Amino acid sequence: MAGMEFRTDLTQVPSTIPALVFGHGITALGVIRILHDAGIPAYVVGADTGVVTESRWYEAAPRSQLGVAPEDDLGAYLEGLPIPRAVLIPCVDSWTLKIAALSGPITDRFPTVLPARAVLENLMDKIRLAELANALLGVLRPRTDRAPG
Repeated sequence: MAGMEFRTDLTQVPSTIPALVFGHGITALGVIRILHDAGIPAYVVGADTGVVTESRWYEAAPRSQLGVAPEDDLGAYLEGLPIPRAVLIPCVDSWTLKIAALSGPITDRFPTVLPARAVLENLMDKIRLAELANALLGVLRPRTDRAPG
């Protein structure tokens, strides 16, 4: 943005907390590039990592010492990571919902910046979002129907 400066010099920060990036597409690709440019280590989580593996900045997240796949039990996977702390960055809806559902002490070790899962579900379900916008705010919208199936 014009007139805004972003701090990318992290030399004054005593230690940099890494990021765990959850996703496989162009969003995850952009995130790992931006994090690299900012000097923040980033590790990509998940078996289906797609195009992001082609990046020169791609680095797979370490395996959980508990032998749990993140897709199966995200909380247990995180507990078993050999990383003392990391910020969680979801780049697809499915991971966003899983990360938002985390609770307890694991969220102190692995923080993220997400609203409550219920809020995310309302935003991701476009029919529900339209209904809420109309009911709560009186926002007019075109008629929207659910697709059969």
